Amino acid sequence: MPLAYELVLRLGVPITVAWRVTYLLPCTLLITTGLAVLAFPNDHPRGVGAGAKTGNSLWKVVPGGVGNYRAWVLALTYGYCYGVELIMENVAANFFRKRFHLPWRLRAPRRRASAR
Repeated sequence: MPLAYELVLRLGVPITVAWRVTYLLPCTLLITTGLAVLAFPNDHPRGVGAGAKTGNSLWKVVPGGVGNYRAWVLALTYGYCYGVELIMENVAANFFRKRFHLPWRLRAPRRRASAR
């Protein structure tokens, strides 16, 4: 997310709008991935997985799961969206400090609460 935010800023988008535009990227990825999962199902009652459950061991099934591109797309999309949370915690804290002239020490109660 920080890289996408920097890219949006370098494209000339004002800083007040750049963070909003940056949110569109993970939103677009999630919606596209969700629609792809709905449009191209691989396992449903009338499809490939309609048969009885096989007695495969865990180690025979794992390569199929790890090699599935759909799982990787979902995992990468989720990981990319986690950057939104990190950016909000880092950039928003600095924004509120500058905008409302808040000292950094106001973050201390949060740190103490998370240390417990």
